[in-house]
Amino acid sequence: MTQQAVVDAHGTRVEESAVDALRASLRGRLVRPGDADYDSVRAVWNGMIDRRPGLAVQCAGAADVIQAVRFAQEKEMLLSVRGGGHGVAGDAVCDDGLMIDLSQMRGVWVDPKARRARAQAGALWGDFD
Repeated sequence: MTQQAVVDAHGTRVEESAVDALRASLRGRLVRPGDADYDSVRAVWNGMIDRRPGLAVQCAGAADVIQAVRFAQEKEMLLSVRGGGHGVAGDAVCDDGLMIDLSQMRGVWVDPKARRARAQAGALWGDFD
């Protein structure tokens, strides 16, 4: 299937070689319109939100987040961040820009002695509980 062109905030086409380089730099996945799971990746809890990012990076760790932010900054792309996907306003998904998807980052670490827990940005309450 032919991929839709990726554009920056000014409507200028982002080079496919740059998109390919981003994909190669990730441990996680780069998802684009036309990919089989694109609709499920961009979906959020509020079903009334129907925004379509030009790229979605499903981050496997902090290094992927850094790569995605740098790419969006260098290419002057609109950027949104999807954690657990429950933000009712739908700000986690942008149209045409780059969506950072943290839903694969669901680790939780508990230090019972210090009575402290740390959770990754994609963790849901069920992960934490």
